[in-house]
Amino acid sequence: MNQVKIISDSACDLTKELLDRYDVDYVRMIITLNEKNYEASLAWDNMTPKELYTLMRSGVKPYTTMINEAQYEAKFREYLDRGFDIVYVACSSGLSASLHAAERVAPELKKEYPNQDIYVVDSLVGDMSQGLECIYAAEQRDLGLSAKEIADILSEERYFFPSMWYSR
Repeated sequence: MNQVKIISDSACDLTKELLDRYDVDYVRMIITLNEKNYEASLAWDNMTPKELYTLMRSGVKPYTTMINEAQYEAKFREYLDRGFDIVYVACSSGLSASLHAAERVAPELKKEYPNQDIYVVDSLVGDMSQGLECIYAAEQRDLGLSAKEIADILSEERYFFPSMWYSR
């Protein structure tokens, strides 16, 4: 069984400390402010939260763009090249179209990496609720579950913690 990497996107709102603690990586969405693009960094290395909220209070409206296929391909390859299986926990398909780009990339990469698994899971939520799903997935990985088992659990009835009080 291959090692499993849990990957999400910047909508998961995990702090750098939580990303490190649970060994979760993420693909960065792009935020546009005043016609300037910034990578959405969960480490806040592009701007501080205070700077962002000051801009918003002044009337600047942030816009995010979906993650494109090239971004997913690069991030997934980073781990596939090292022999990992991948469980990608995506921001809700109801909030972002990014999930669909990941769903297009995964089967193409699977052809190149036939001995590795790539699972794309719709979290059905965003922000810290999505982050909690990533933490739960990482805990299951650390217990020795496979990528398939983790993806299956995340796709089943949602009852593990408050963000999962609904079913599919």
